[in-house]
Amino acid sequence: MDDQTLRYAMNLLSPSEAGVMESRLASDIALRHELDQIQQLLKPLSLDREAPLPSSGLGRKTIQRAKATLTRTIPMAPRLRNQSAWGSSSSLKRRDLLLAASLLILVGGILTPWLHTARAEAEKKACALNLAHYGKSLQHYSALQPSGEFPKVQAEGPHSFAGAFVSTLRQRGLLGEKHSVTCPGNTRTPASGLQADQLAALYQQEDKDAYHLHTREAAGDYAYTLGYVENGELKGLTKDSGDLRPIMADKAGVNPGKNSMNHGGKGQNTLFIGGHVSWLSARKYEGDDIFLNQDGQVRAGKHPHDHVLGPSHSRPFSNIRNDD
Repeated sequence: MDDQTLRYAMNLLSPSEAGVMESRLASDIALRHELDQIQQLLKPLSLDREAPLPSSGLGRKTIQRAKATLTRTIPMAPRLRNQSAWGSSSSLKRRDLLLAASLLILVGGILTPWLHTARAEAEKKACALNLAHYGKSLQHYSALQPSGEFPKVQAEGPHSFAGAFVSTLRQRGLLGEKHSVTCPGNTRTPASGLQADQLAALYQQEDKDAYHLHTREAAGDYAYTLGYVENGELKGLTKDSGDLRPIMADKAGVNPGKNSMNHGGKGQNTLFIGGHVSWLSARKYEGDDIFLNQDGQVRAGKHPHDHVLGPSHSRPFSNIRNDD
């Protein structure tokens, strides 16, 4: 995906950049198709828009206008009788400087909240788009399985942690440059190149420091489903589990009960089995905390409707040894 295409779809380009982009769109059918896809992915986010964004380049234009005010030449006013040229000029300059300073303070106070809101909204949208890419990969993986199962966290062994789904998708060739394990609003870190069989080999080594490091970092800023227990057996989600079941999201904050810190603690983007991404301003979905099971633990759910999305290192059961 062209970064300029995403920024154009989000109305973040300057007028000159937007003009160049529109020229490209007029002659490039593939680029127009990609823009249509991005706009379709961004549509659900319009429901969560908190405030109108400032027009493109508003901050830059305002600063340029203020600078022009500081440097403009004002015709000399007619001198009054017995008034010196020096006195008139000094008084005029002082007034201009005070006016310009007041204008800069006023504009700065008005623009700062708008610019902060615009940046936060852009980061949310970039993160949601990243999760949507994972949604497509997960659905593709599910379509390849006879049972329609998504990558499952195992009860024990090398794949018994939430972040193992990354290696499973990598093994199938379902991860690319568009997938980041860190929130794109902050930075982009490609998903690990470690495949499932390589993860198993790493697990078998006597020195497991590298394995434990991978368990902590594999899923980065995101959380993945730990499954649920049914009749004493750990189950994973499938395409038949329901389109409205959460499967992945911004990981929860360190402090108990807090939202994800990926977006300043204001909420979390959440990917559902159906492939859509929604913004949740609270941890609960349909009355259920999506980061804890009914026992208040980051462990496998207690039943099929007990959603638990755990950070990369989390495991489905508390009795798994550290060397597993």
